[in-house]
Amino acid sequence: MAGAVSEAAIPKTTGNARLAGIDLFRFIAFVAVLVIHTVPQTAGLIEANSLAWHAARFAVPFYFIVSGYFFCRFSGTAFEGIKKVVFRIMPVYFIWLLIYTVFFPESWGWLTQAYRVAEYLISGGPVGYHLWFLPTLACGLVVYLVLRRYGFKVMFAVAVVLFALGLIFGPYREMLGLPHIRFKGFHWYTRNGPFFSFFFVVAGAYIATLKFRITLQAAAALTALGLGLQILESYLLWRFADGAFLSTDFTVGTALFGLGIFFLALNWPGHLTHPWLLHMGRLNLWMYCIHMAFVQILRLWFDVNVPAQMAMVFVGALSLTIASAYLAERARVIPRSMIY
Repeated sequence: MAGAVSEAAIPKTTGNARLAGIDLFRFIAFVAVLVIHTVPQTAGLIEANSLAWHAARFAVPFYFIVSGYFFCRFSGTAFEGIKKVVFRIMPVYFIWLLIYTVFFPESWGWLTQAYRVAEYLISGGPVGYHLWFLPTLACGLVVYLVLRRYGFKVMFAVAVVLFALGLIFGPYREMLGLPHIRFKGFHWYTRNGPFFSFFFVVAGAYIATLKFRITLQAAAALTALGLGLQILESYLLWRFADGAFLSTDFTVGTALFGLGIFFLALNWPGHLTHPWLLHMGRLNLWMYCIHMAFVQILRLWFDVNVPAQMAMVFVGALSLTIASAYLAERARVIPRSMIY
C-alpha cells in the first residue's frame, strides 16, 4: 500500500539499508495484519489472542507513515497530486471490492439498503473489510496535499485535532457517553477518513523532509512504550467504560507504537535483511488485498476457535498469499501501482 501512489514512492533497496529495512518491515506488517484477521476475538478476556492483536496493531500506522515518508517527495501542485492519489489508489480499491463482491455472496445483503451501500463503499463490506485502508490512505494523502503549503506546524495541529476527534468518537466514545456518528442508519467509524490516517502521513512526511532520526535503542524503547500504553488504555477502557480489550482499533499508544516501529525500520541493520523478504515487501499491496479471500475460504474447513486449526488458517493463508503474489508477478498481472 504505502508508496503505491507515485513513481517517487518506489524505493530502491539495493545498497541502502534504511530503505531495505522499510521493505523488510512492510512484510512483517503484512504478517501482523494476517494475525489480526485470523486470530479470533474473545471479548472481556486478557489472553494470548488479545495480546497478539495488540502486538500486531502497529501495522496500519506503519503503512500510513511509510506513505507520507515517500509521498512528500512529490513536488507538483495539489491538484496534480490529488489526481495521482485518486488514479493510483482508488482503482485498486474498487477492483478488489468488486472481486470480493462477486465471489463472496455474504456481501450481497449489504447492497439492498442505501445506508448499507454507503458503508460498503467506504469500508469494504462484510468480507473485504480490510480494504478500508485504501480510501483512508487516499483521504490522508489528499488532506496532506491540501494543507502542505501551510507548513508542518499547521498540519500537525490539524492532525492532532483529527486524531483526538477519532479517539473521542471512536474508542473513547462509550467512556465519554457520546453517541455514534450516524445519519439515517449510516454509521461512520472514525478509523475511516482522515481521523486516523492523517497524523501518520504527516509524521512520515516530517521525518523524511527534516531527516529526523533517533537511535535504534530509542526506537525500541518508543515501540515498547507505545505498545505498553496501548495495552493499558485498552485495559482501562475495558474495565471502566464497557469497551472491548481486544478490538480497540487505535489509541494514543498506537501512535507511539507505529512511530517506534517505523524508526526501527529506518535504523534496521542491512545485514539483517534477506532479498526474499525485501521482494515480498515490494509485493505487499497485492498480498494485503488478496489475503482475506484465502482466510475466508480456509475458514470453511477450519475452526479458528480451535488453536491448532487457527494455526492452519494462518499458515495456509500466508502460504497461499505468497504463492499468489509469485504467480501473479510471473504472469505480469500485477499493475505497476501495486508494486513499490
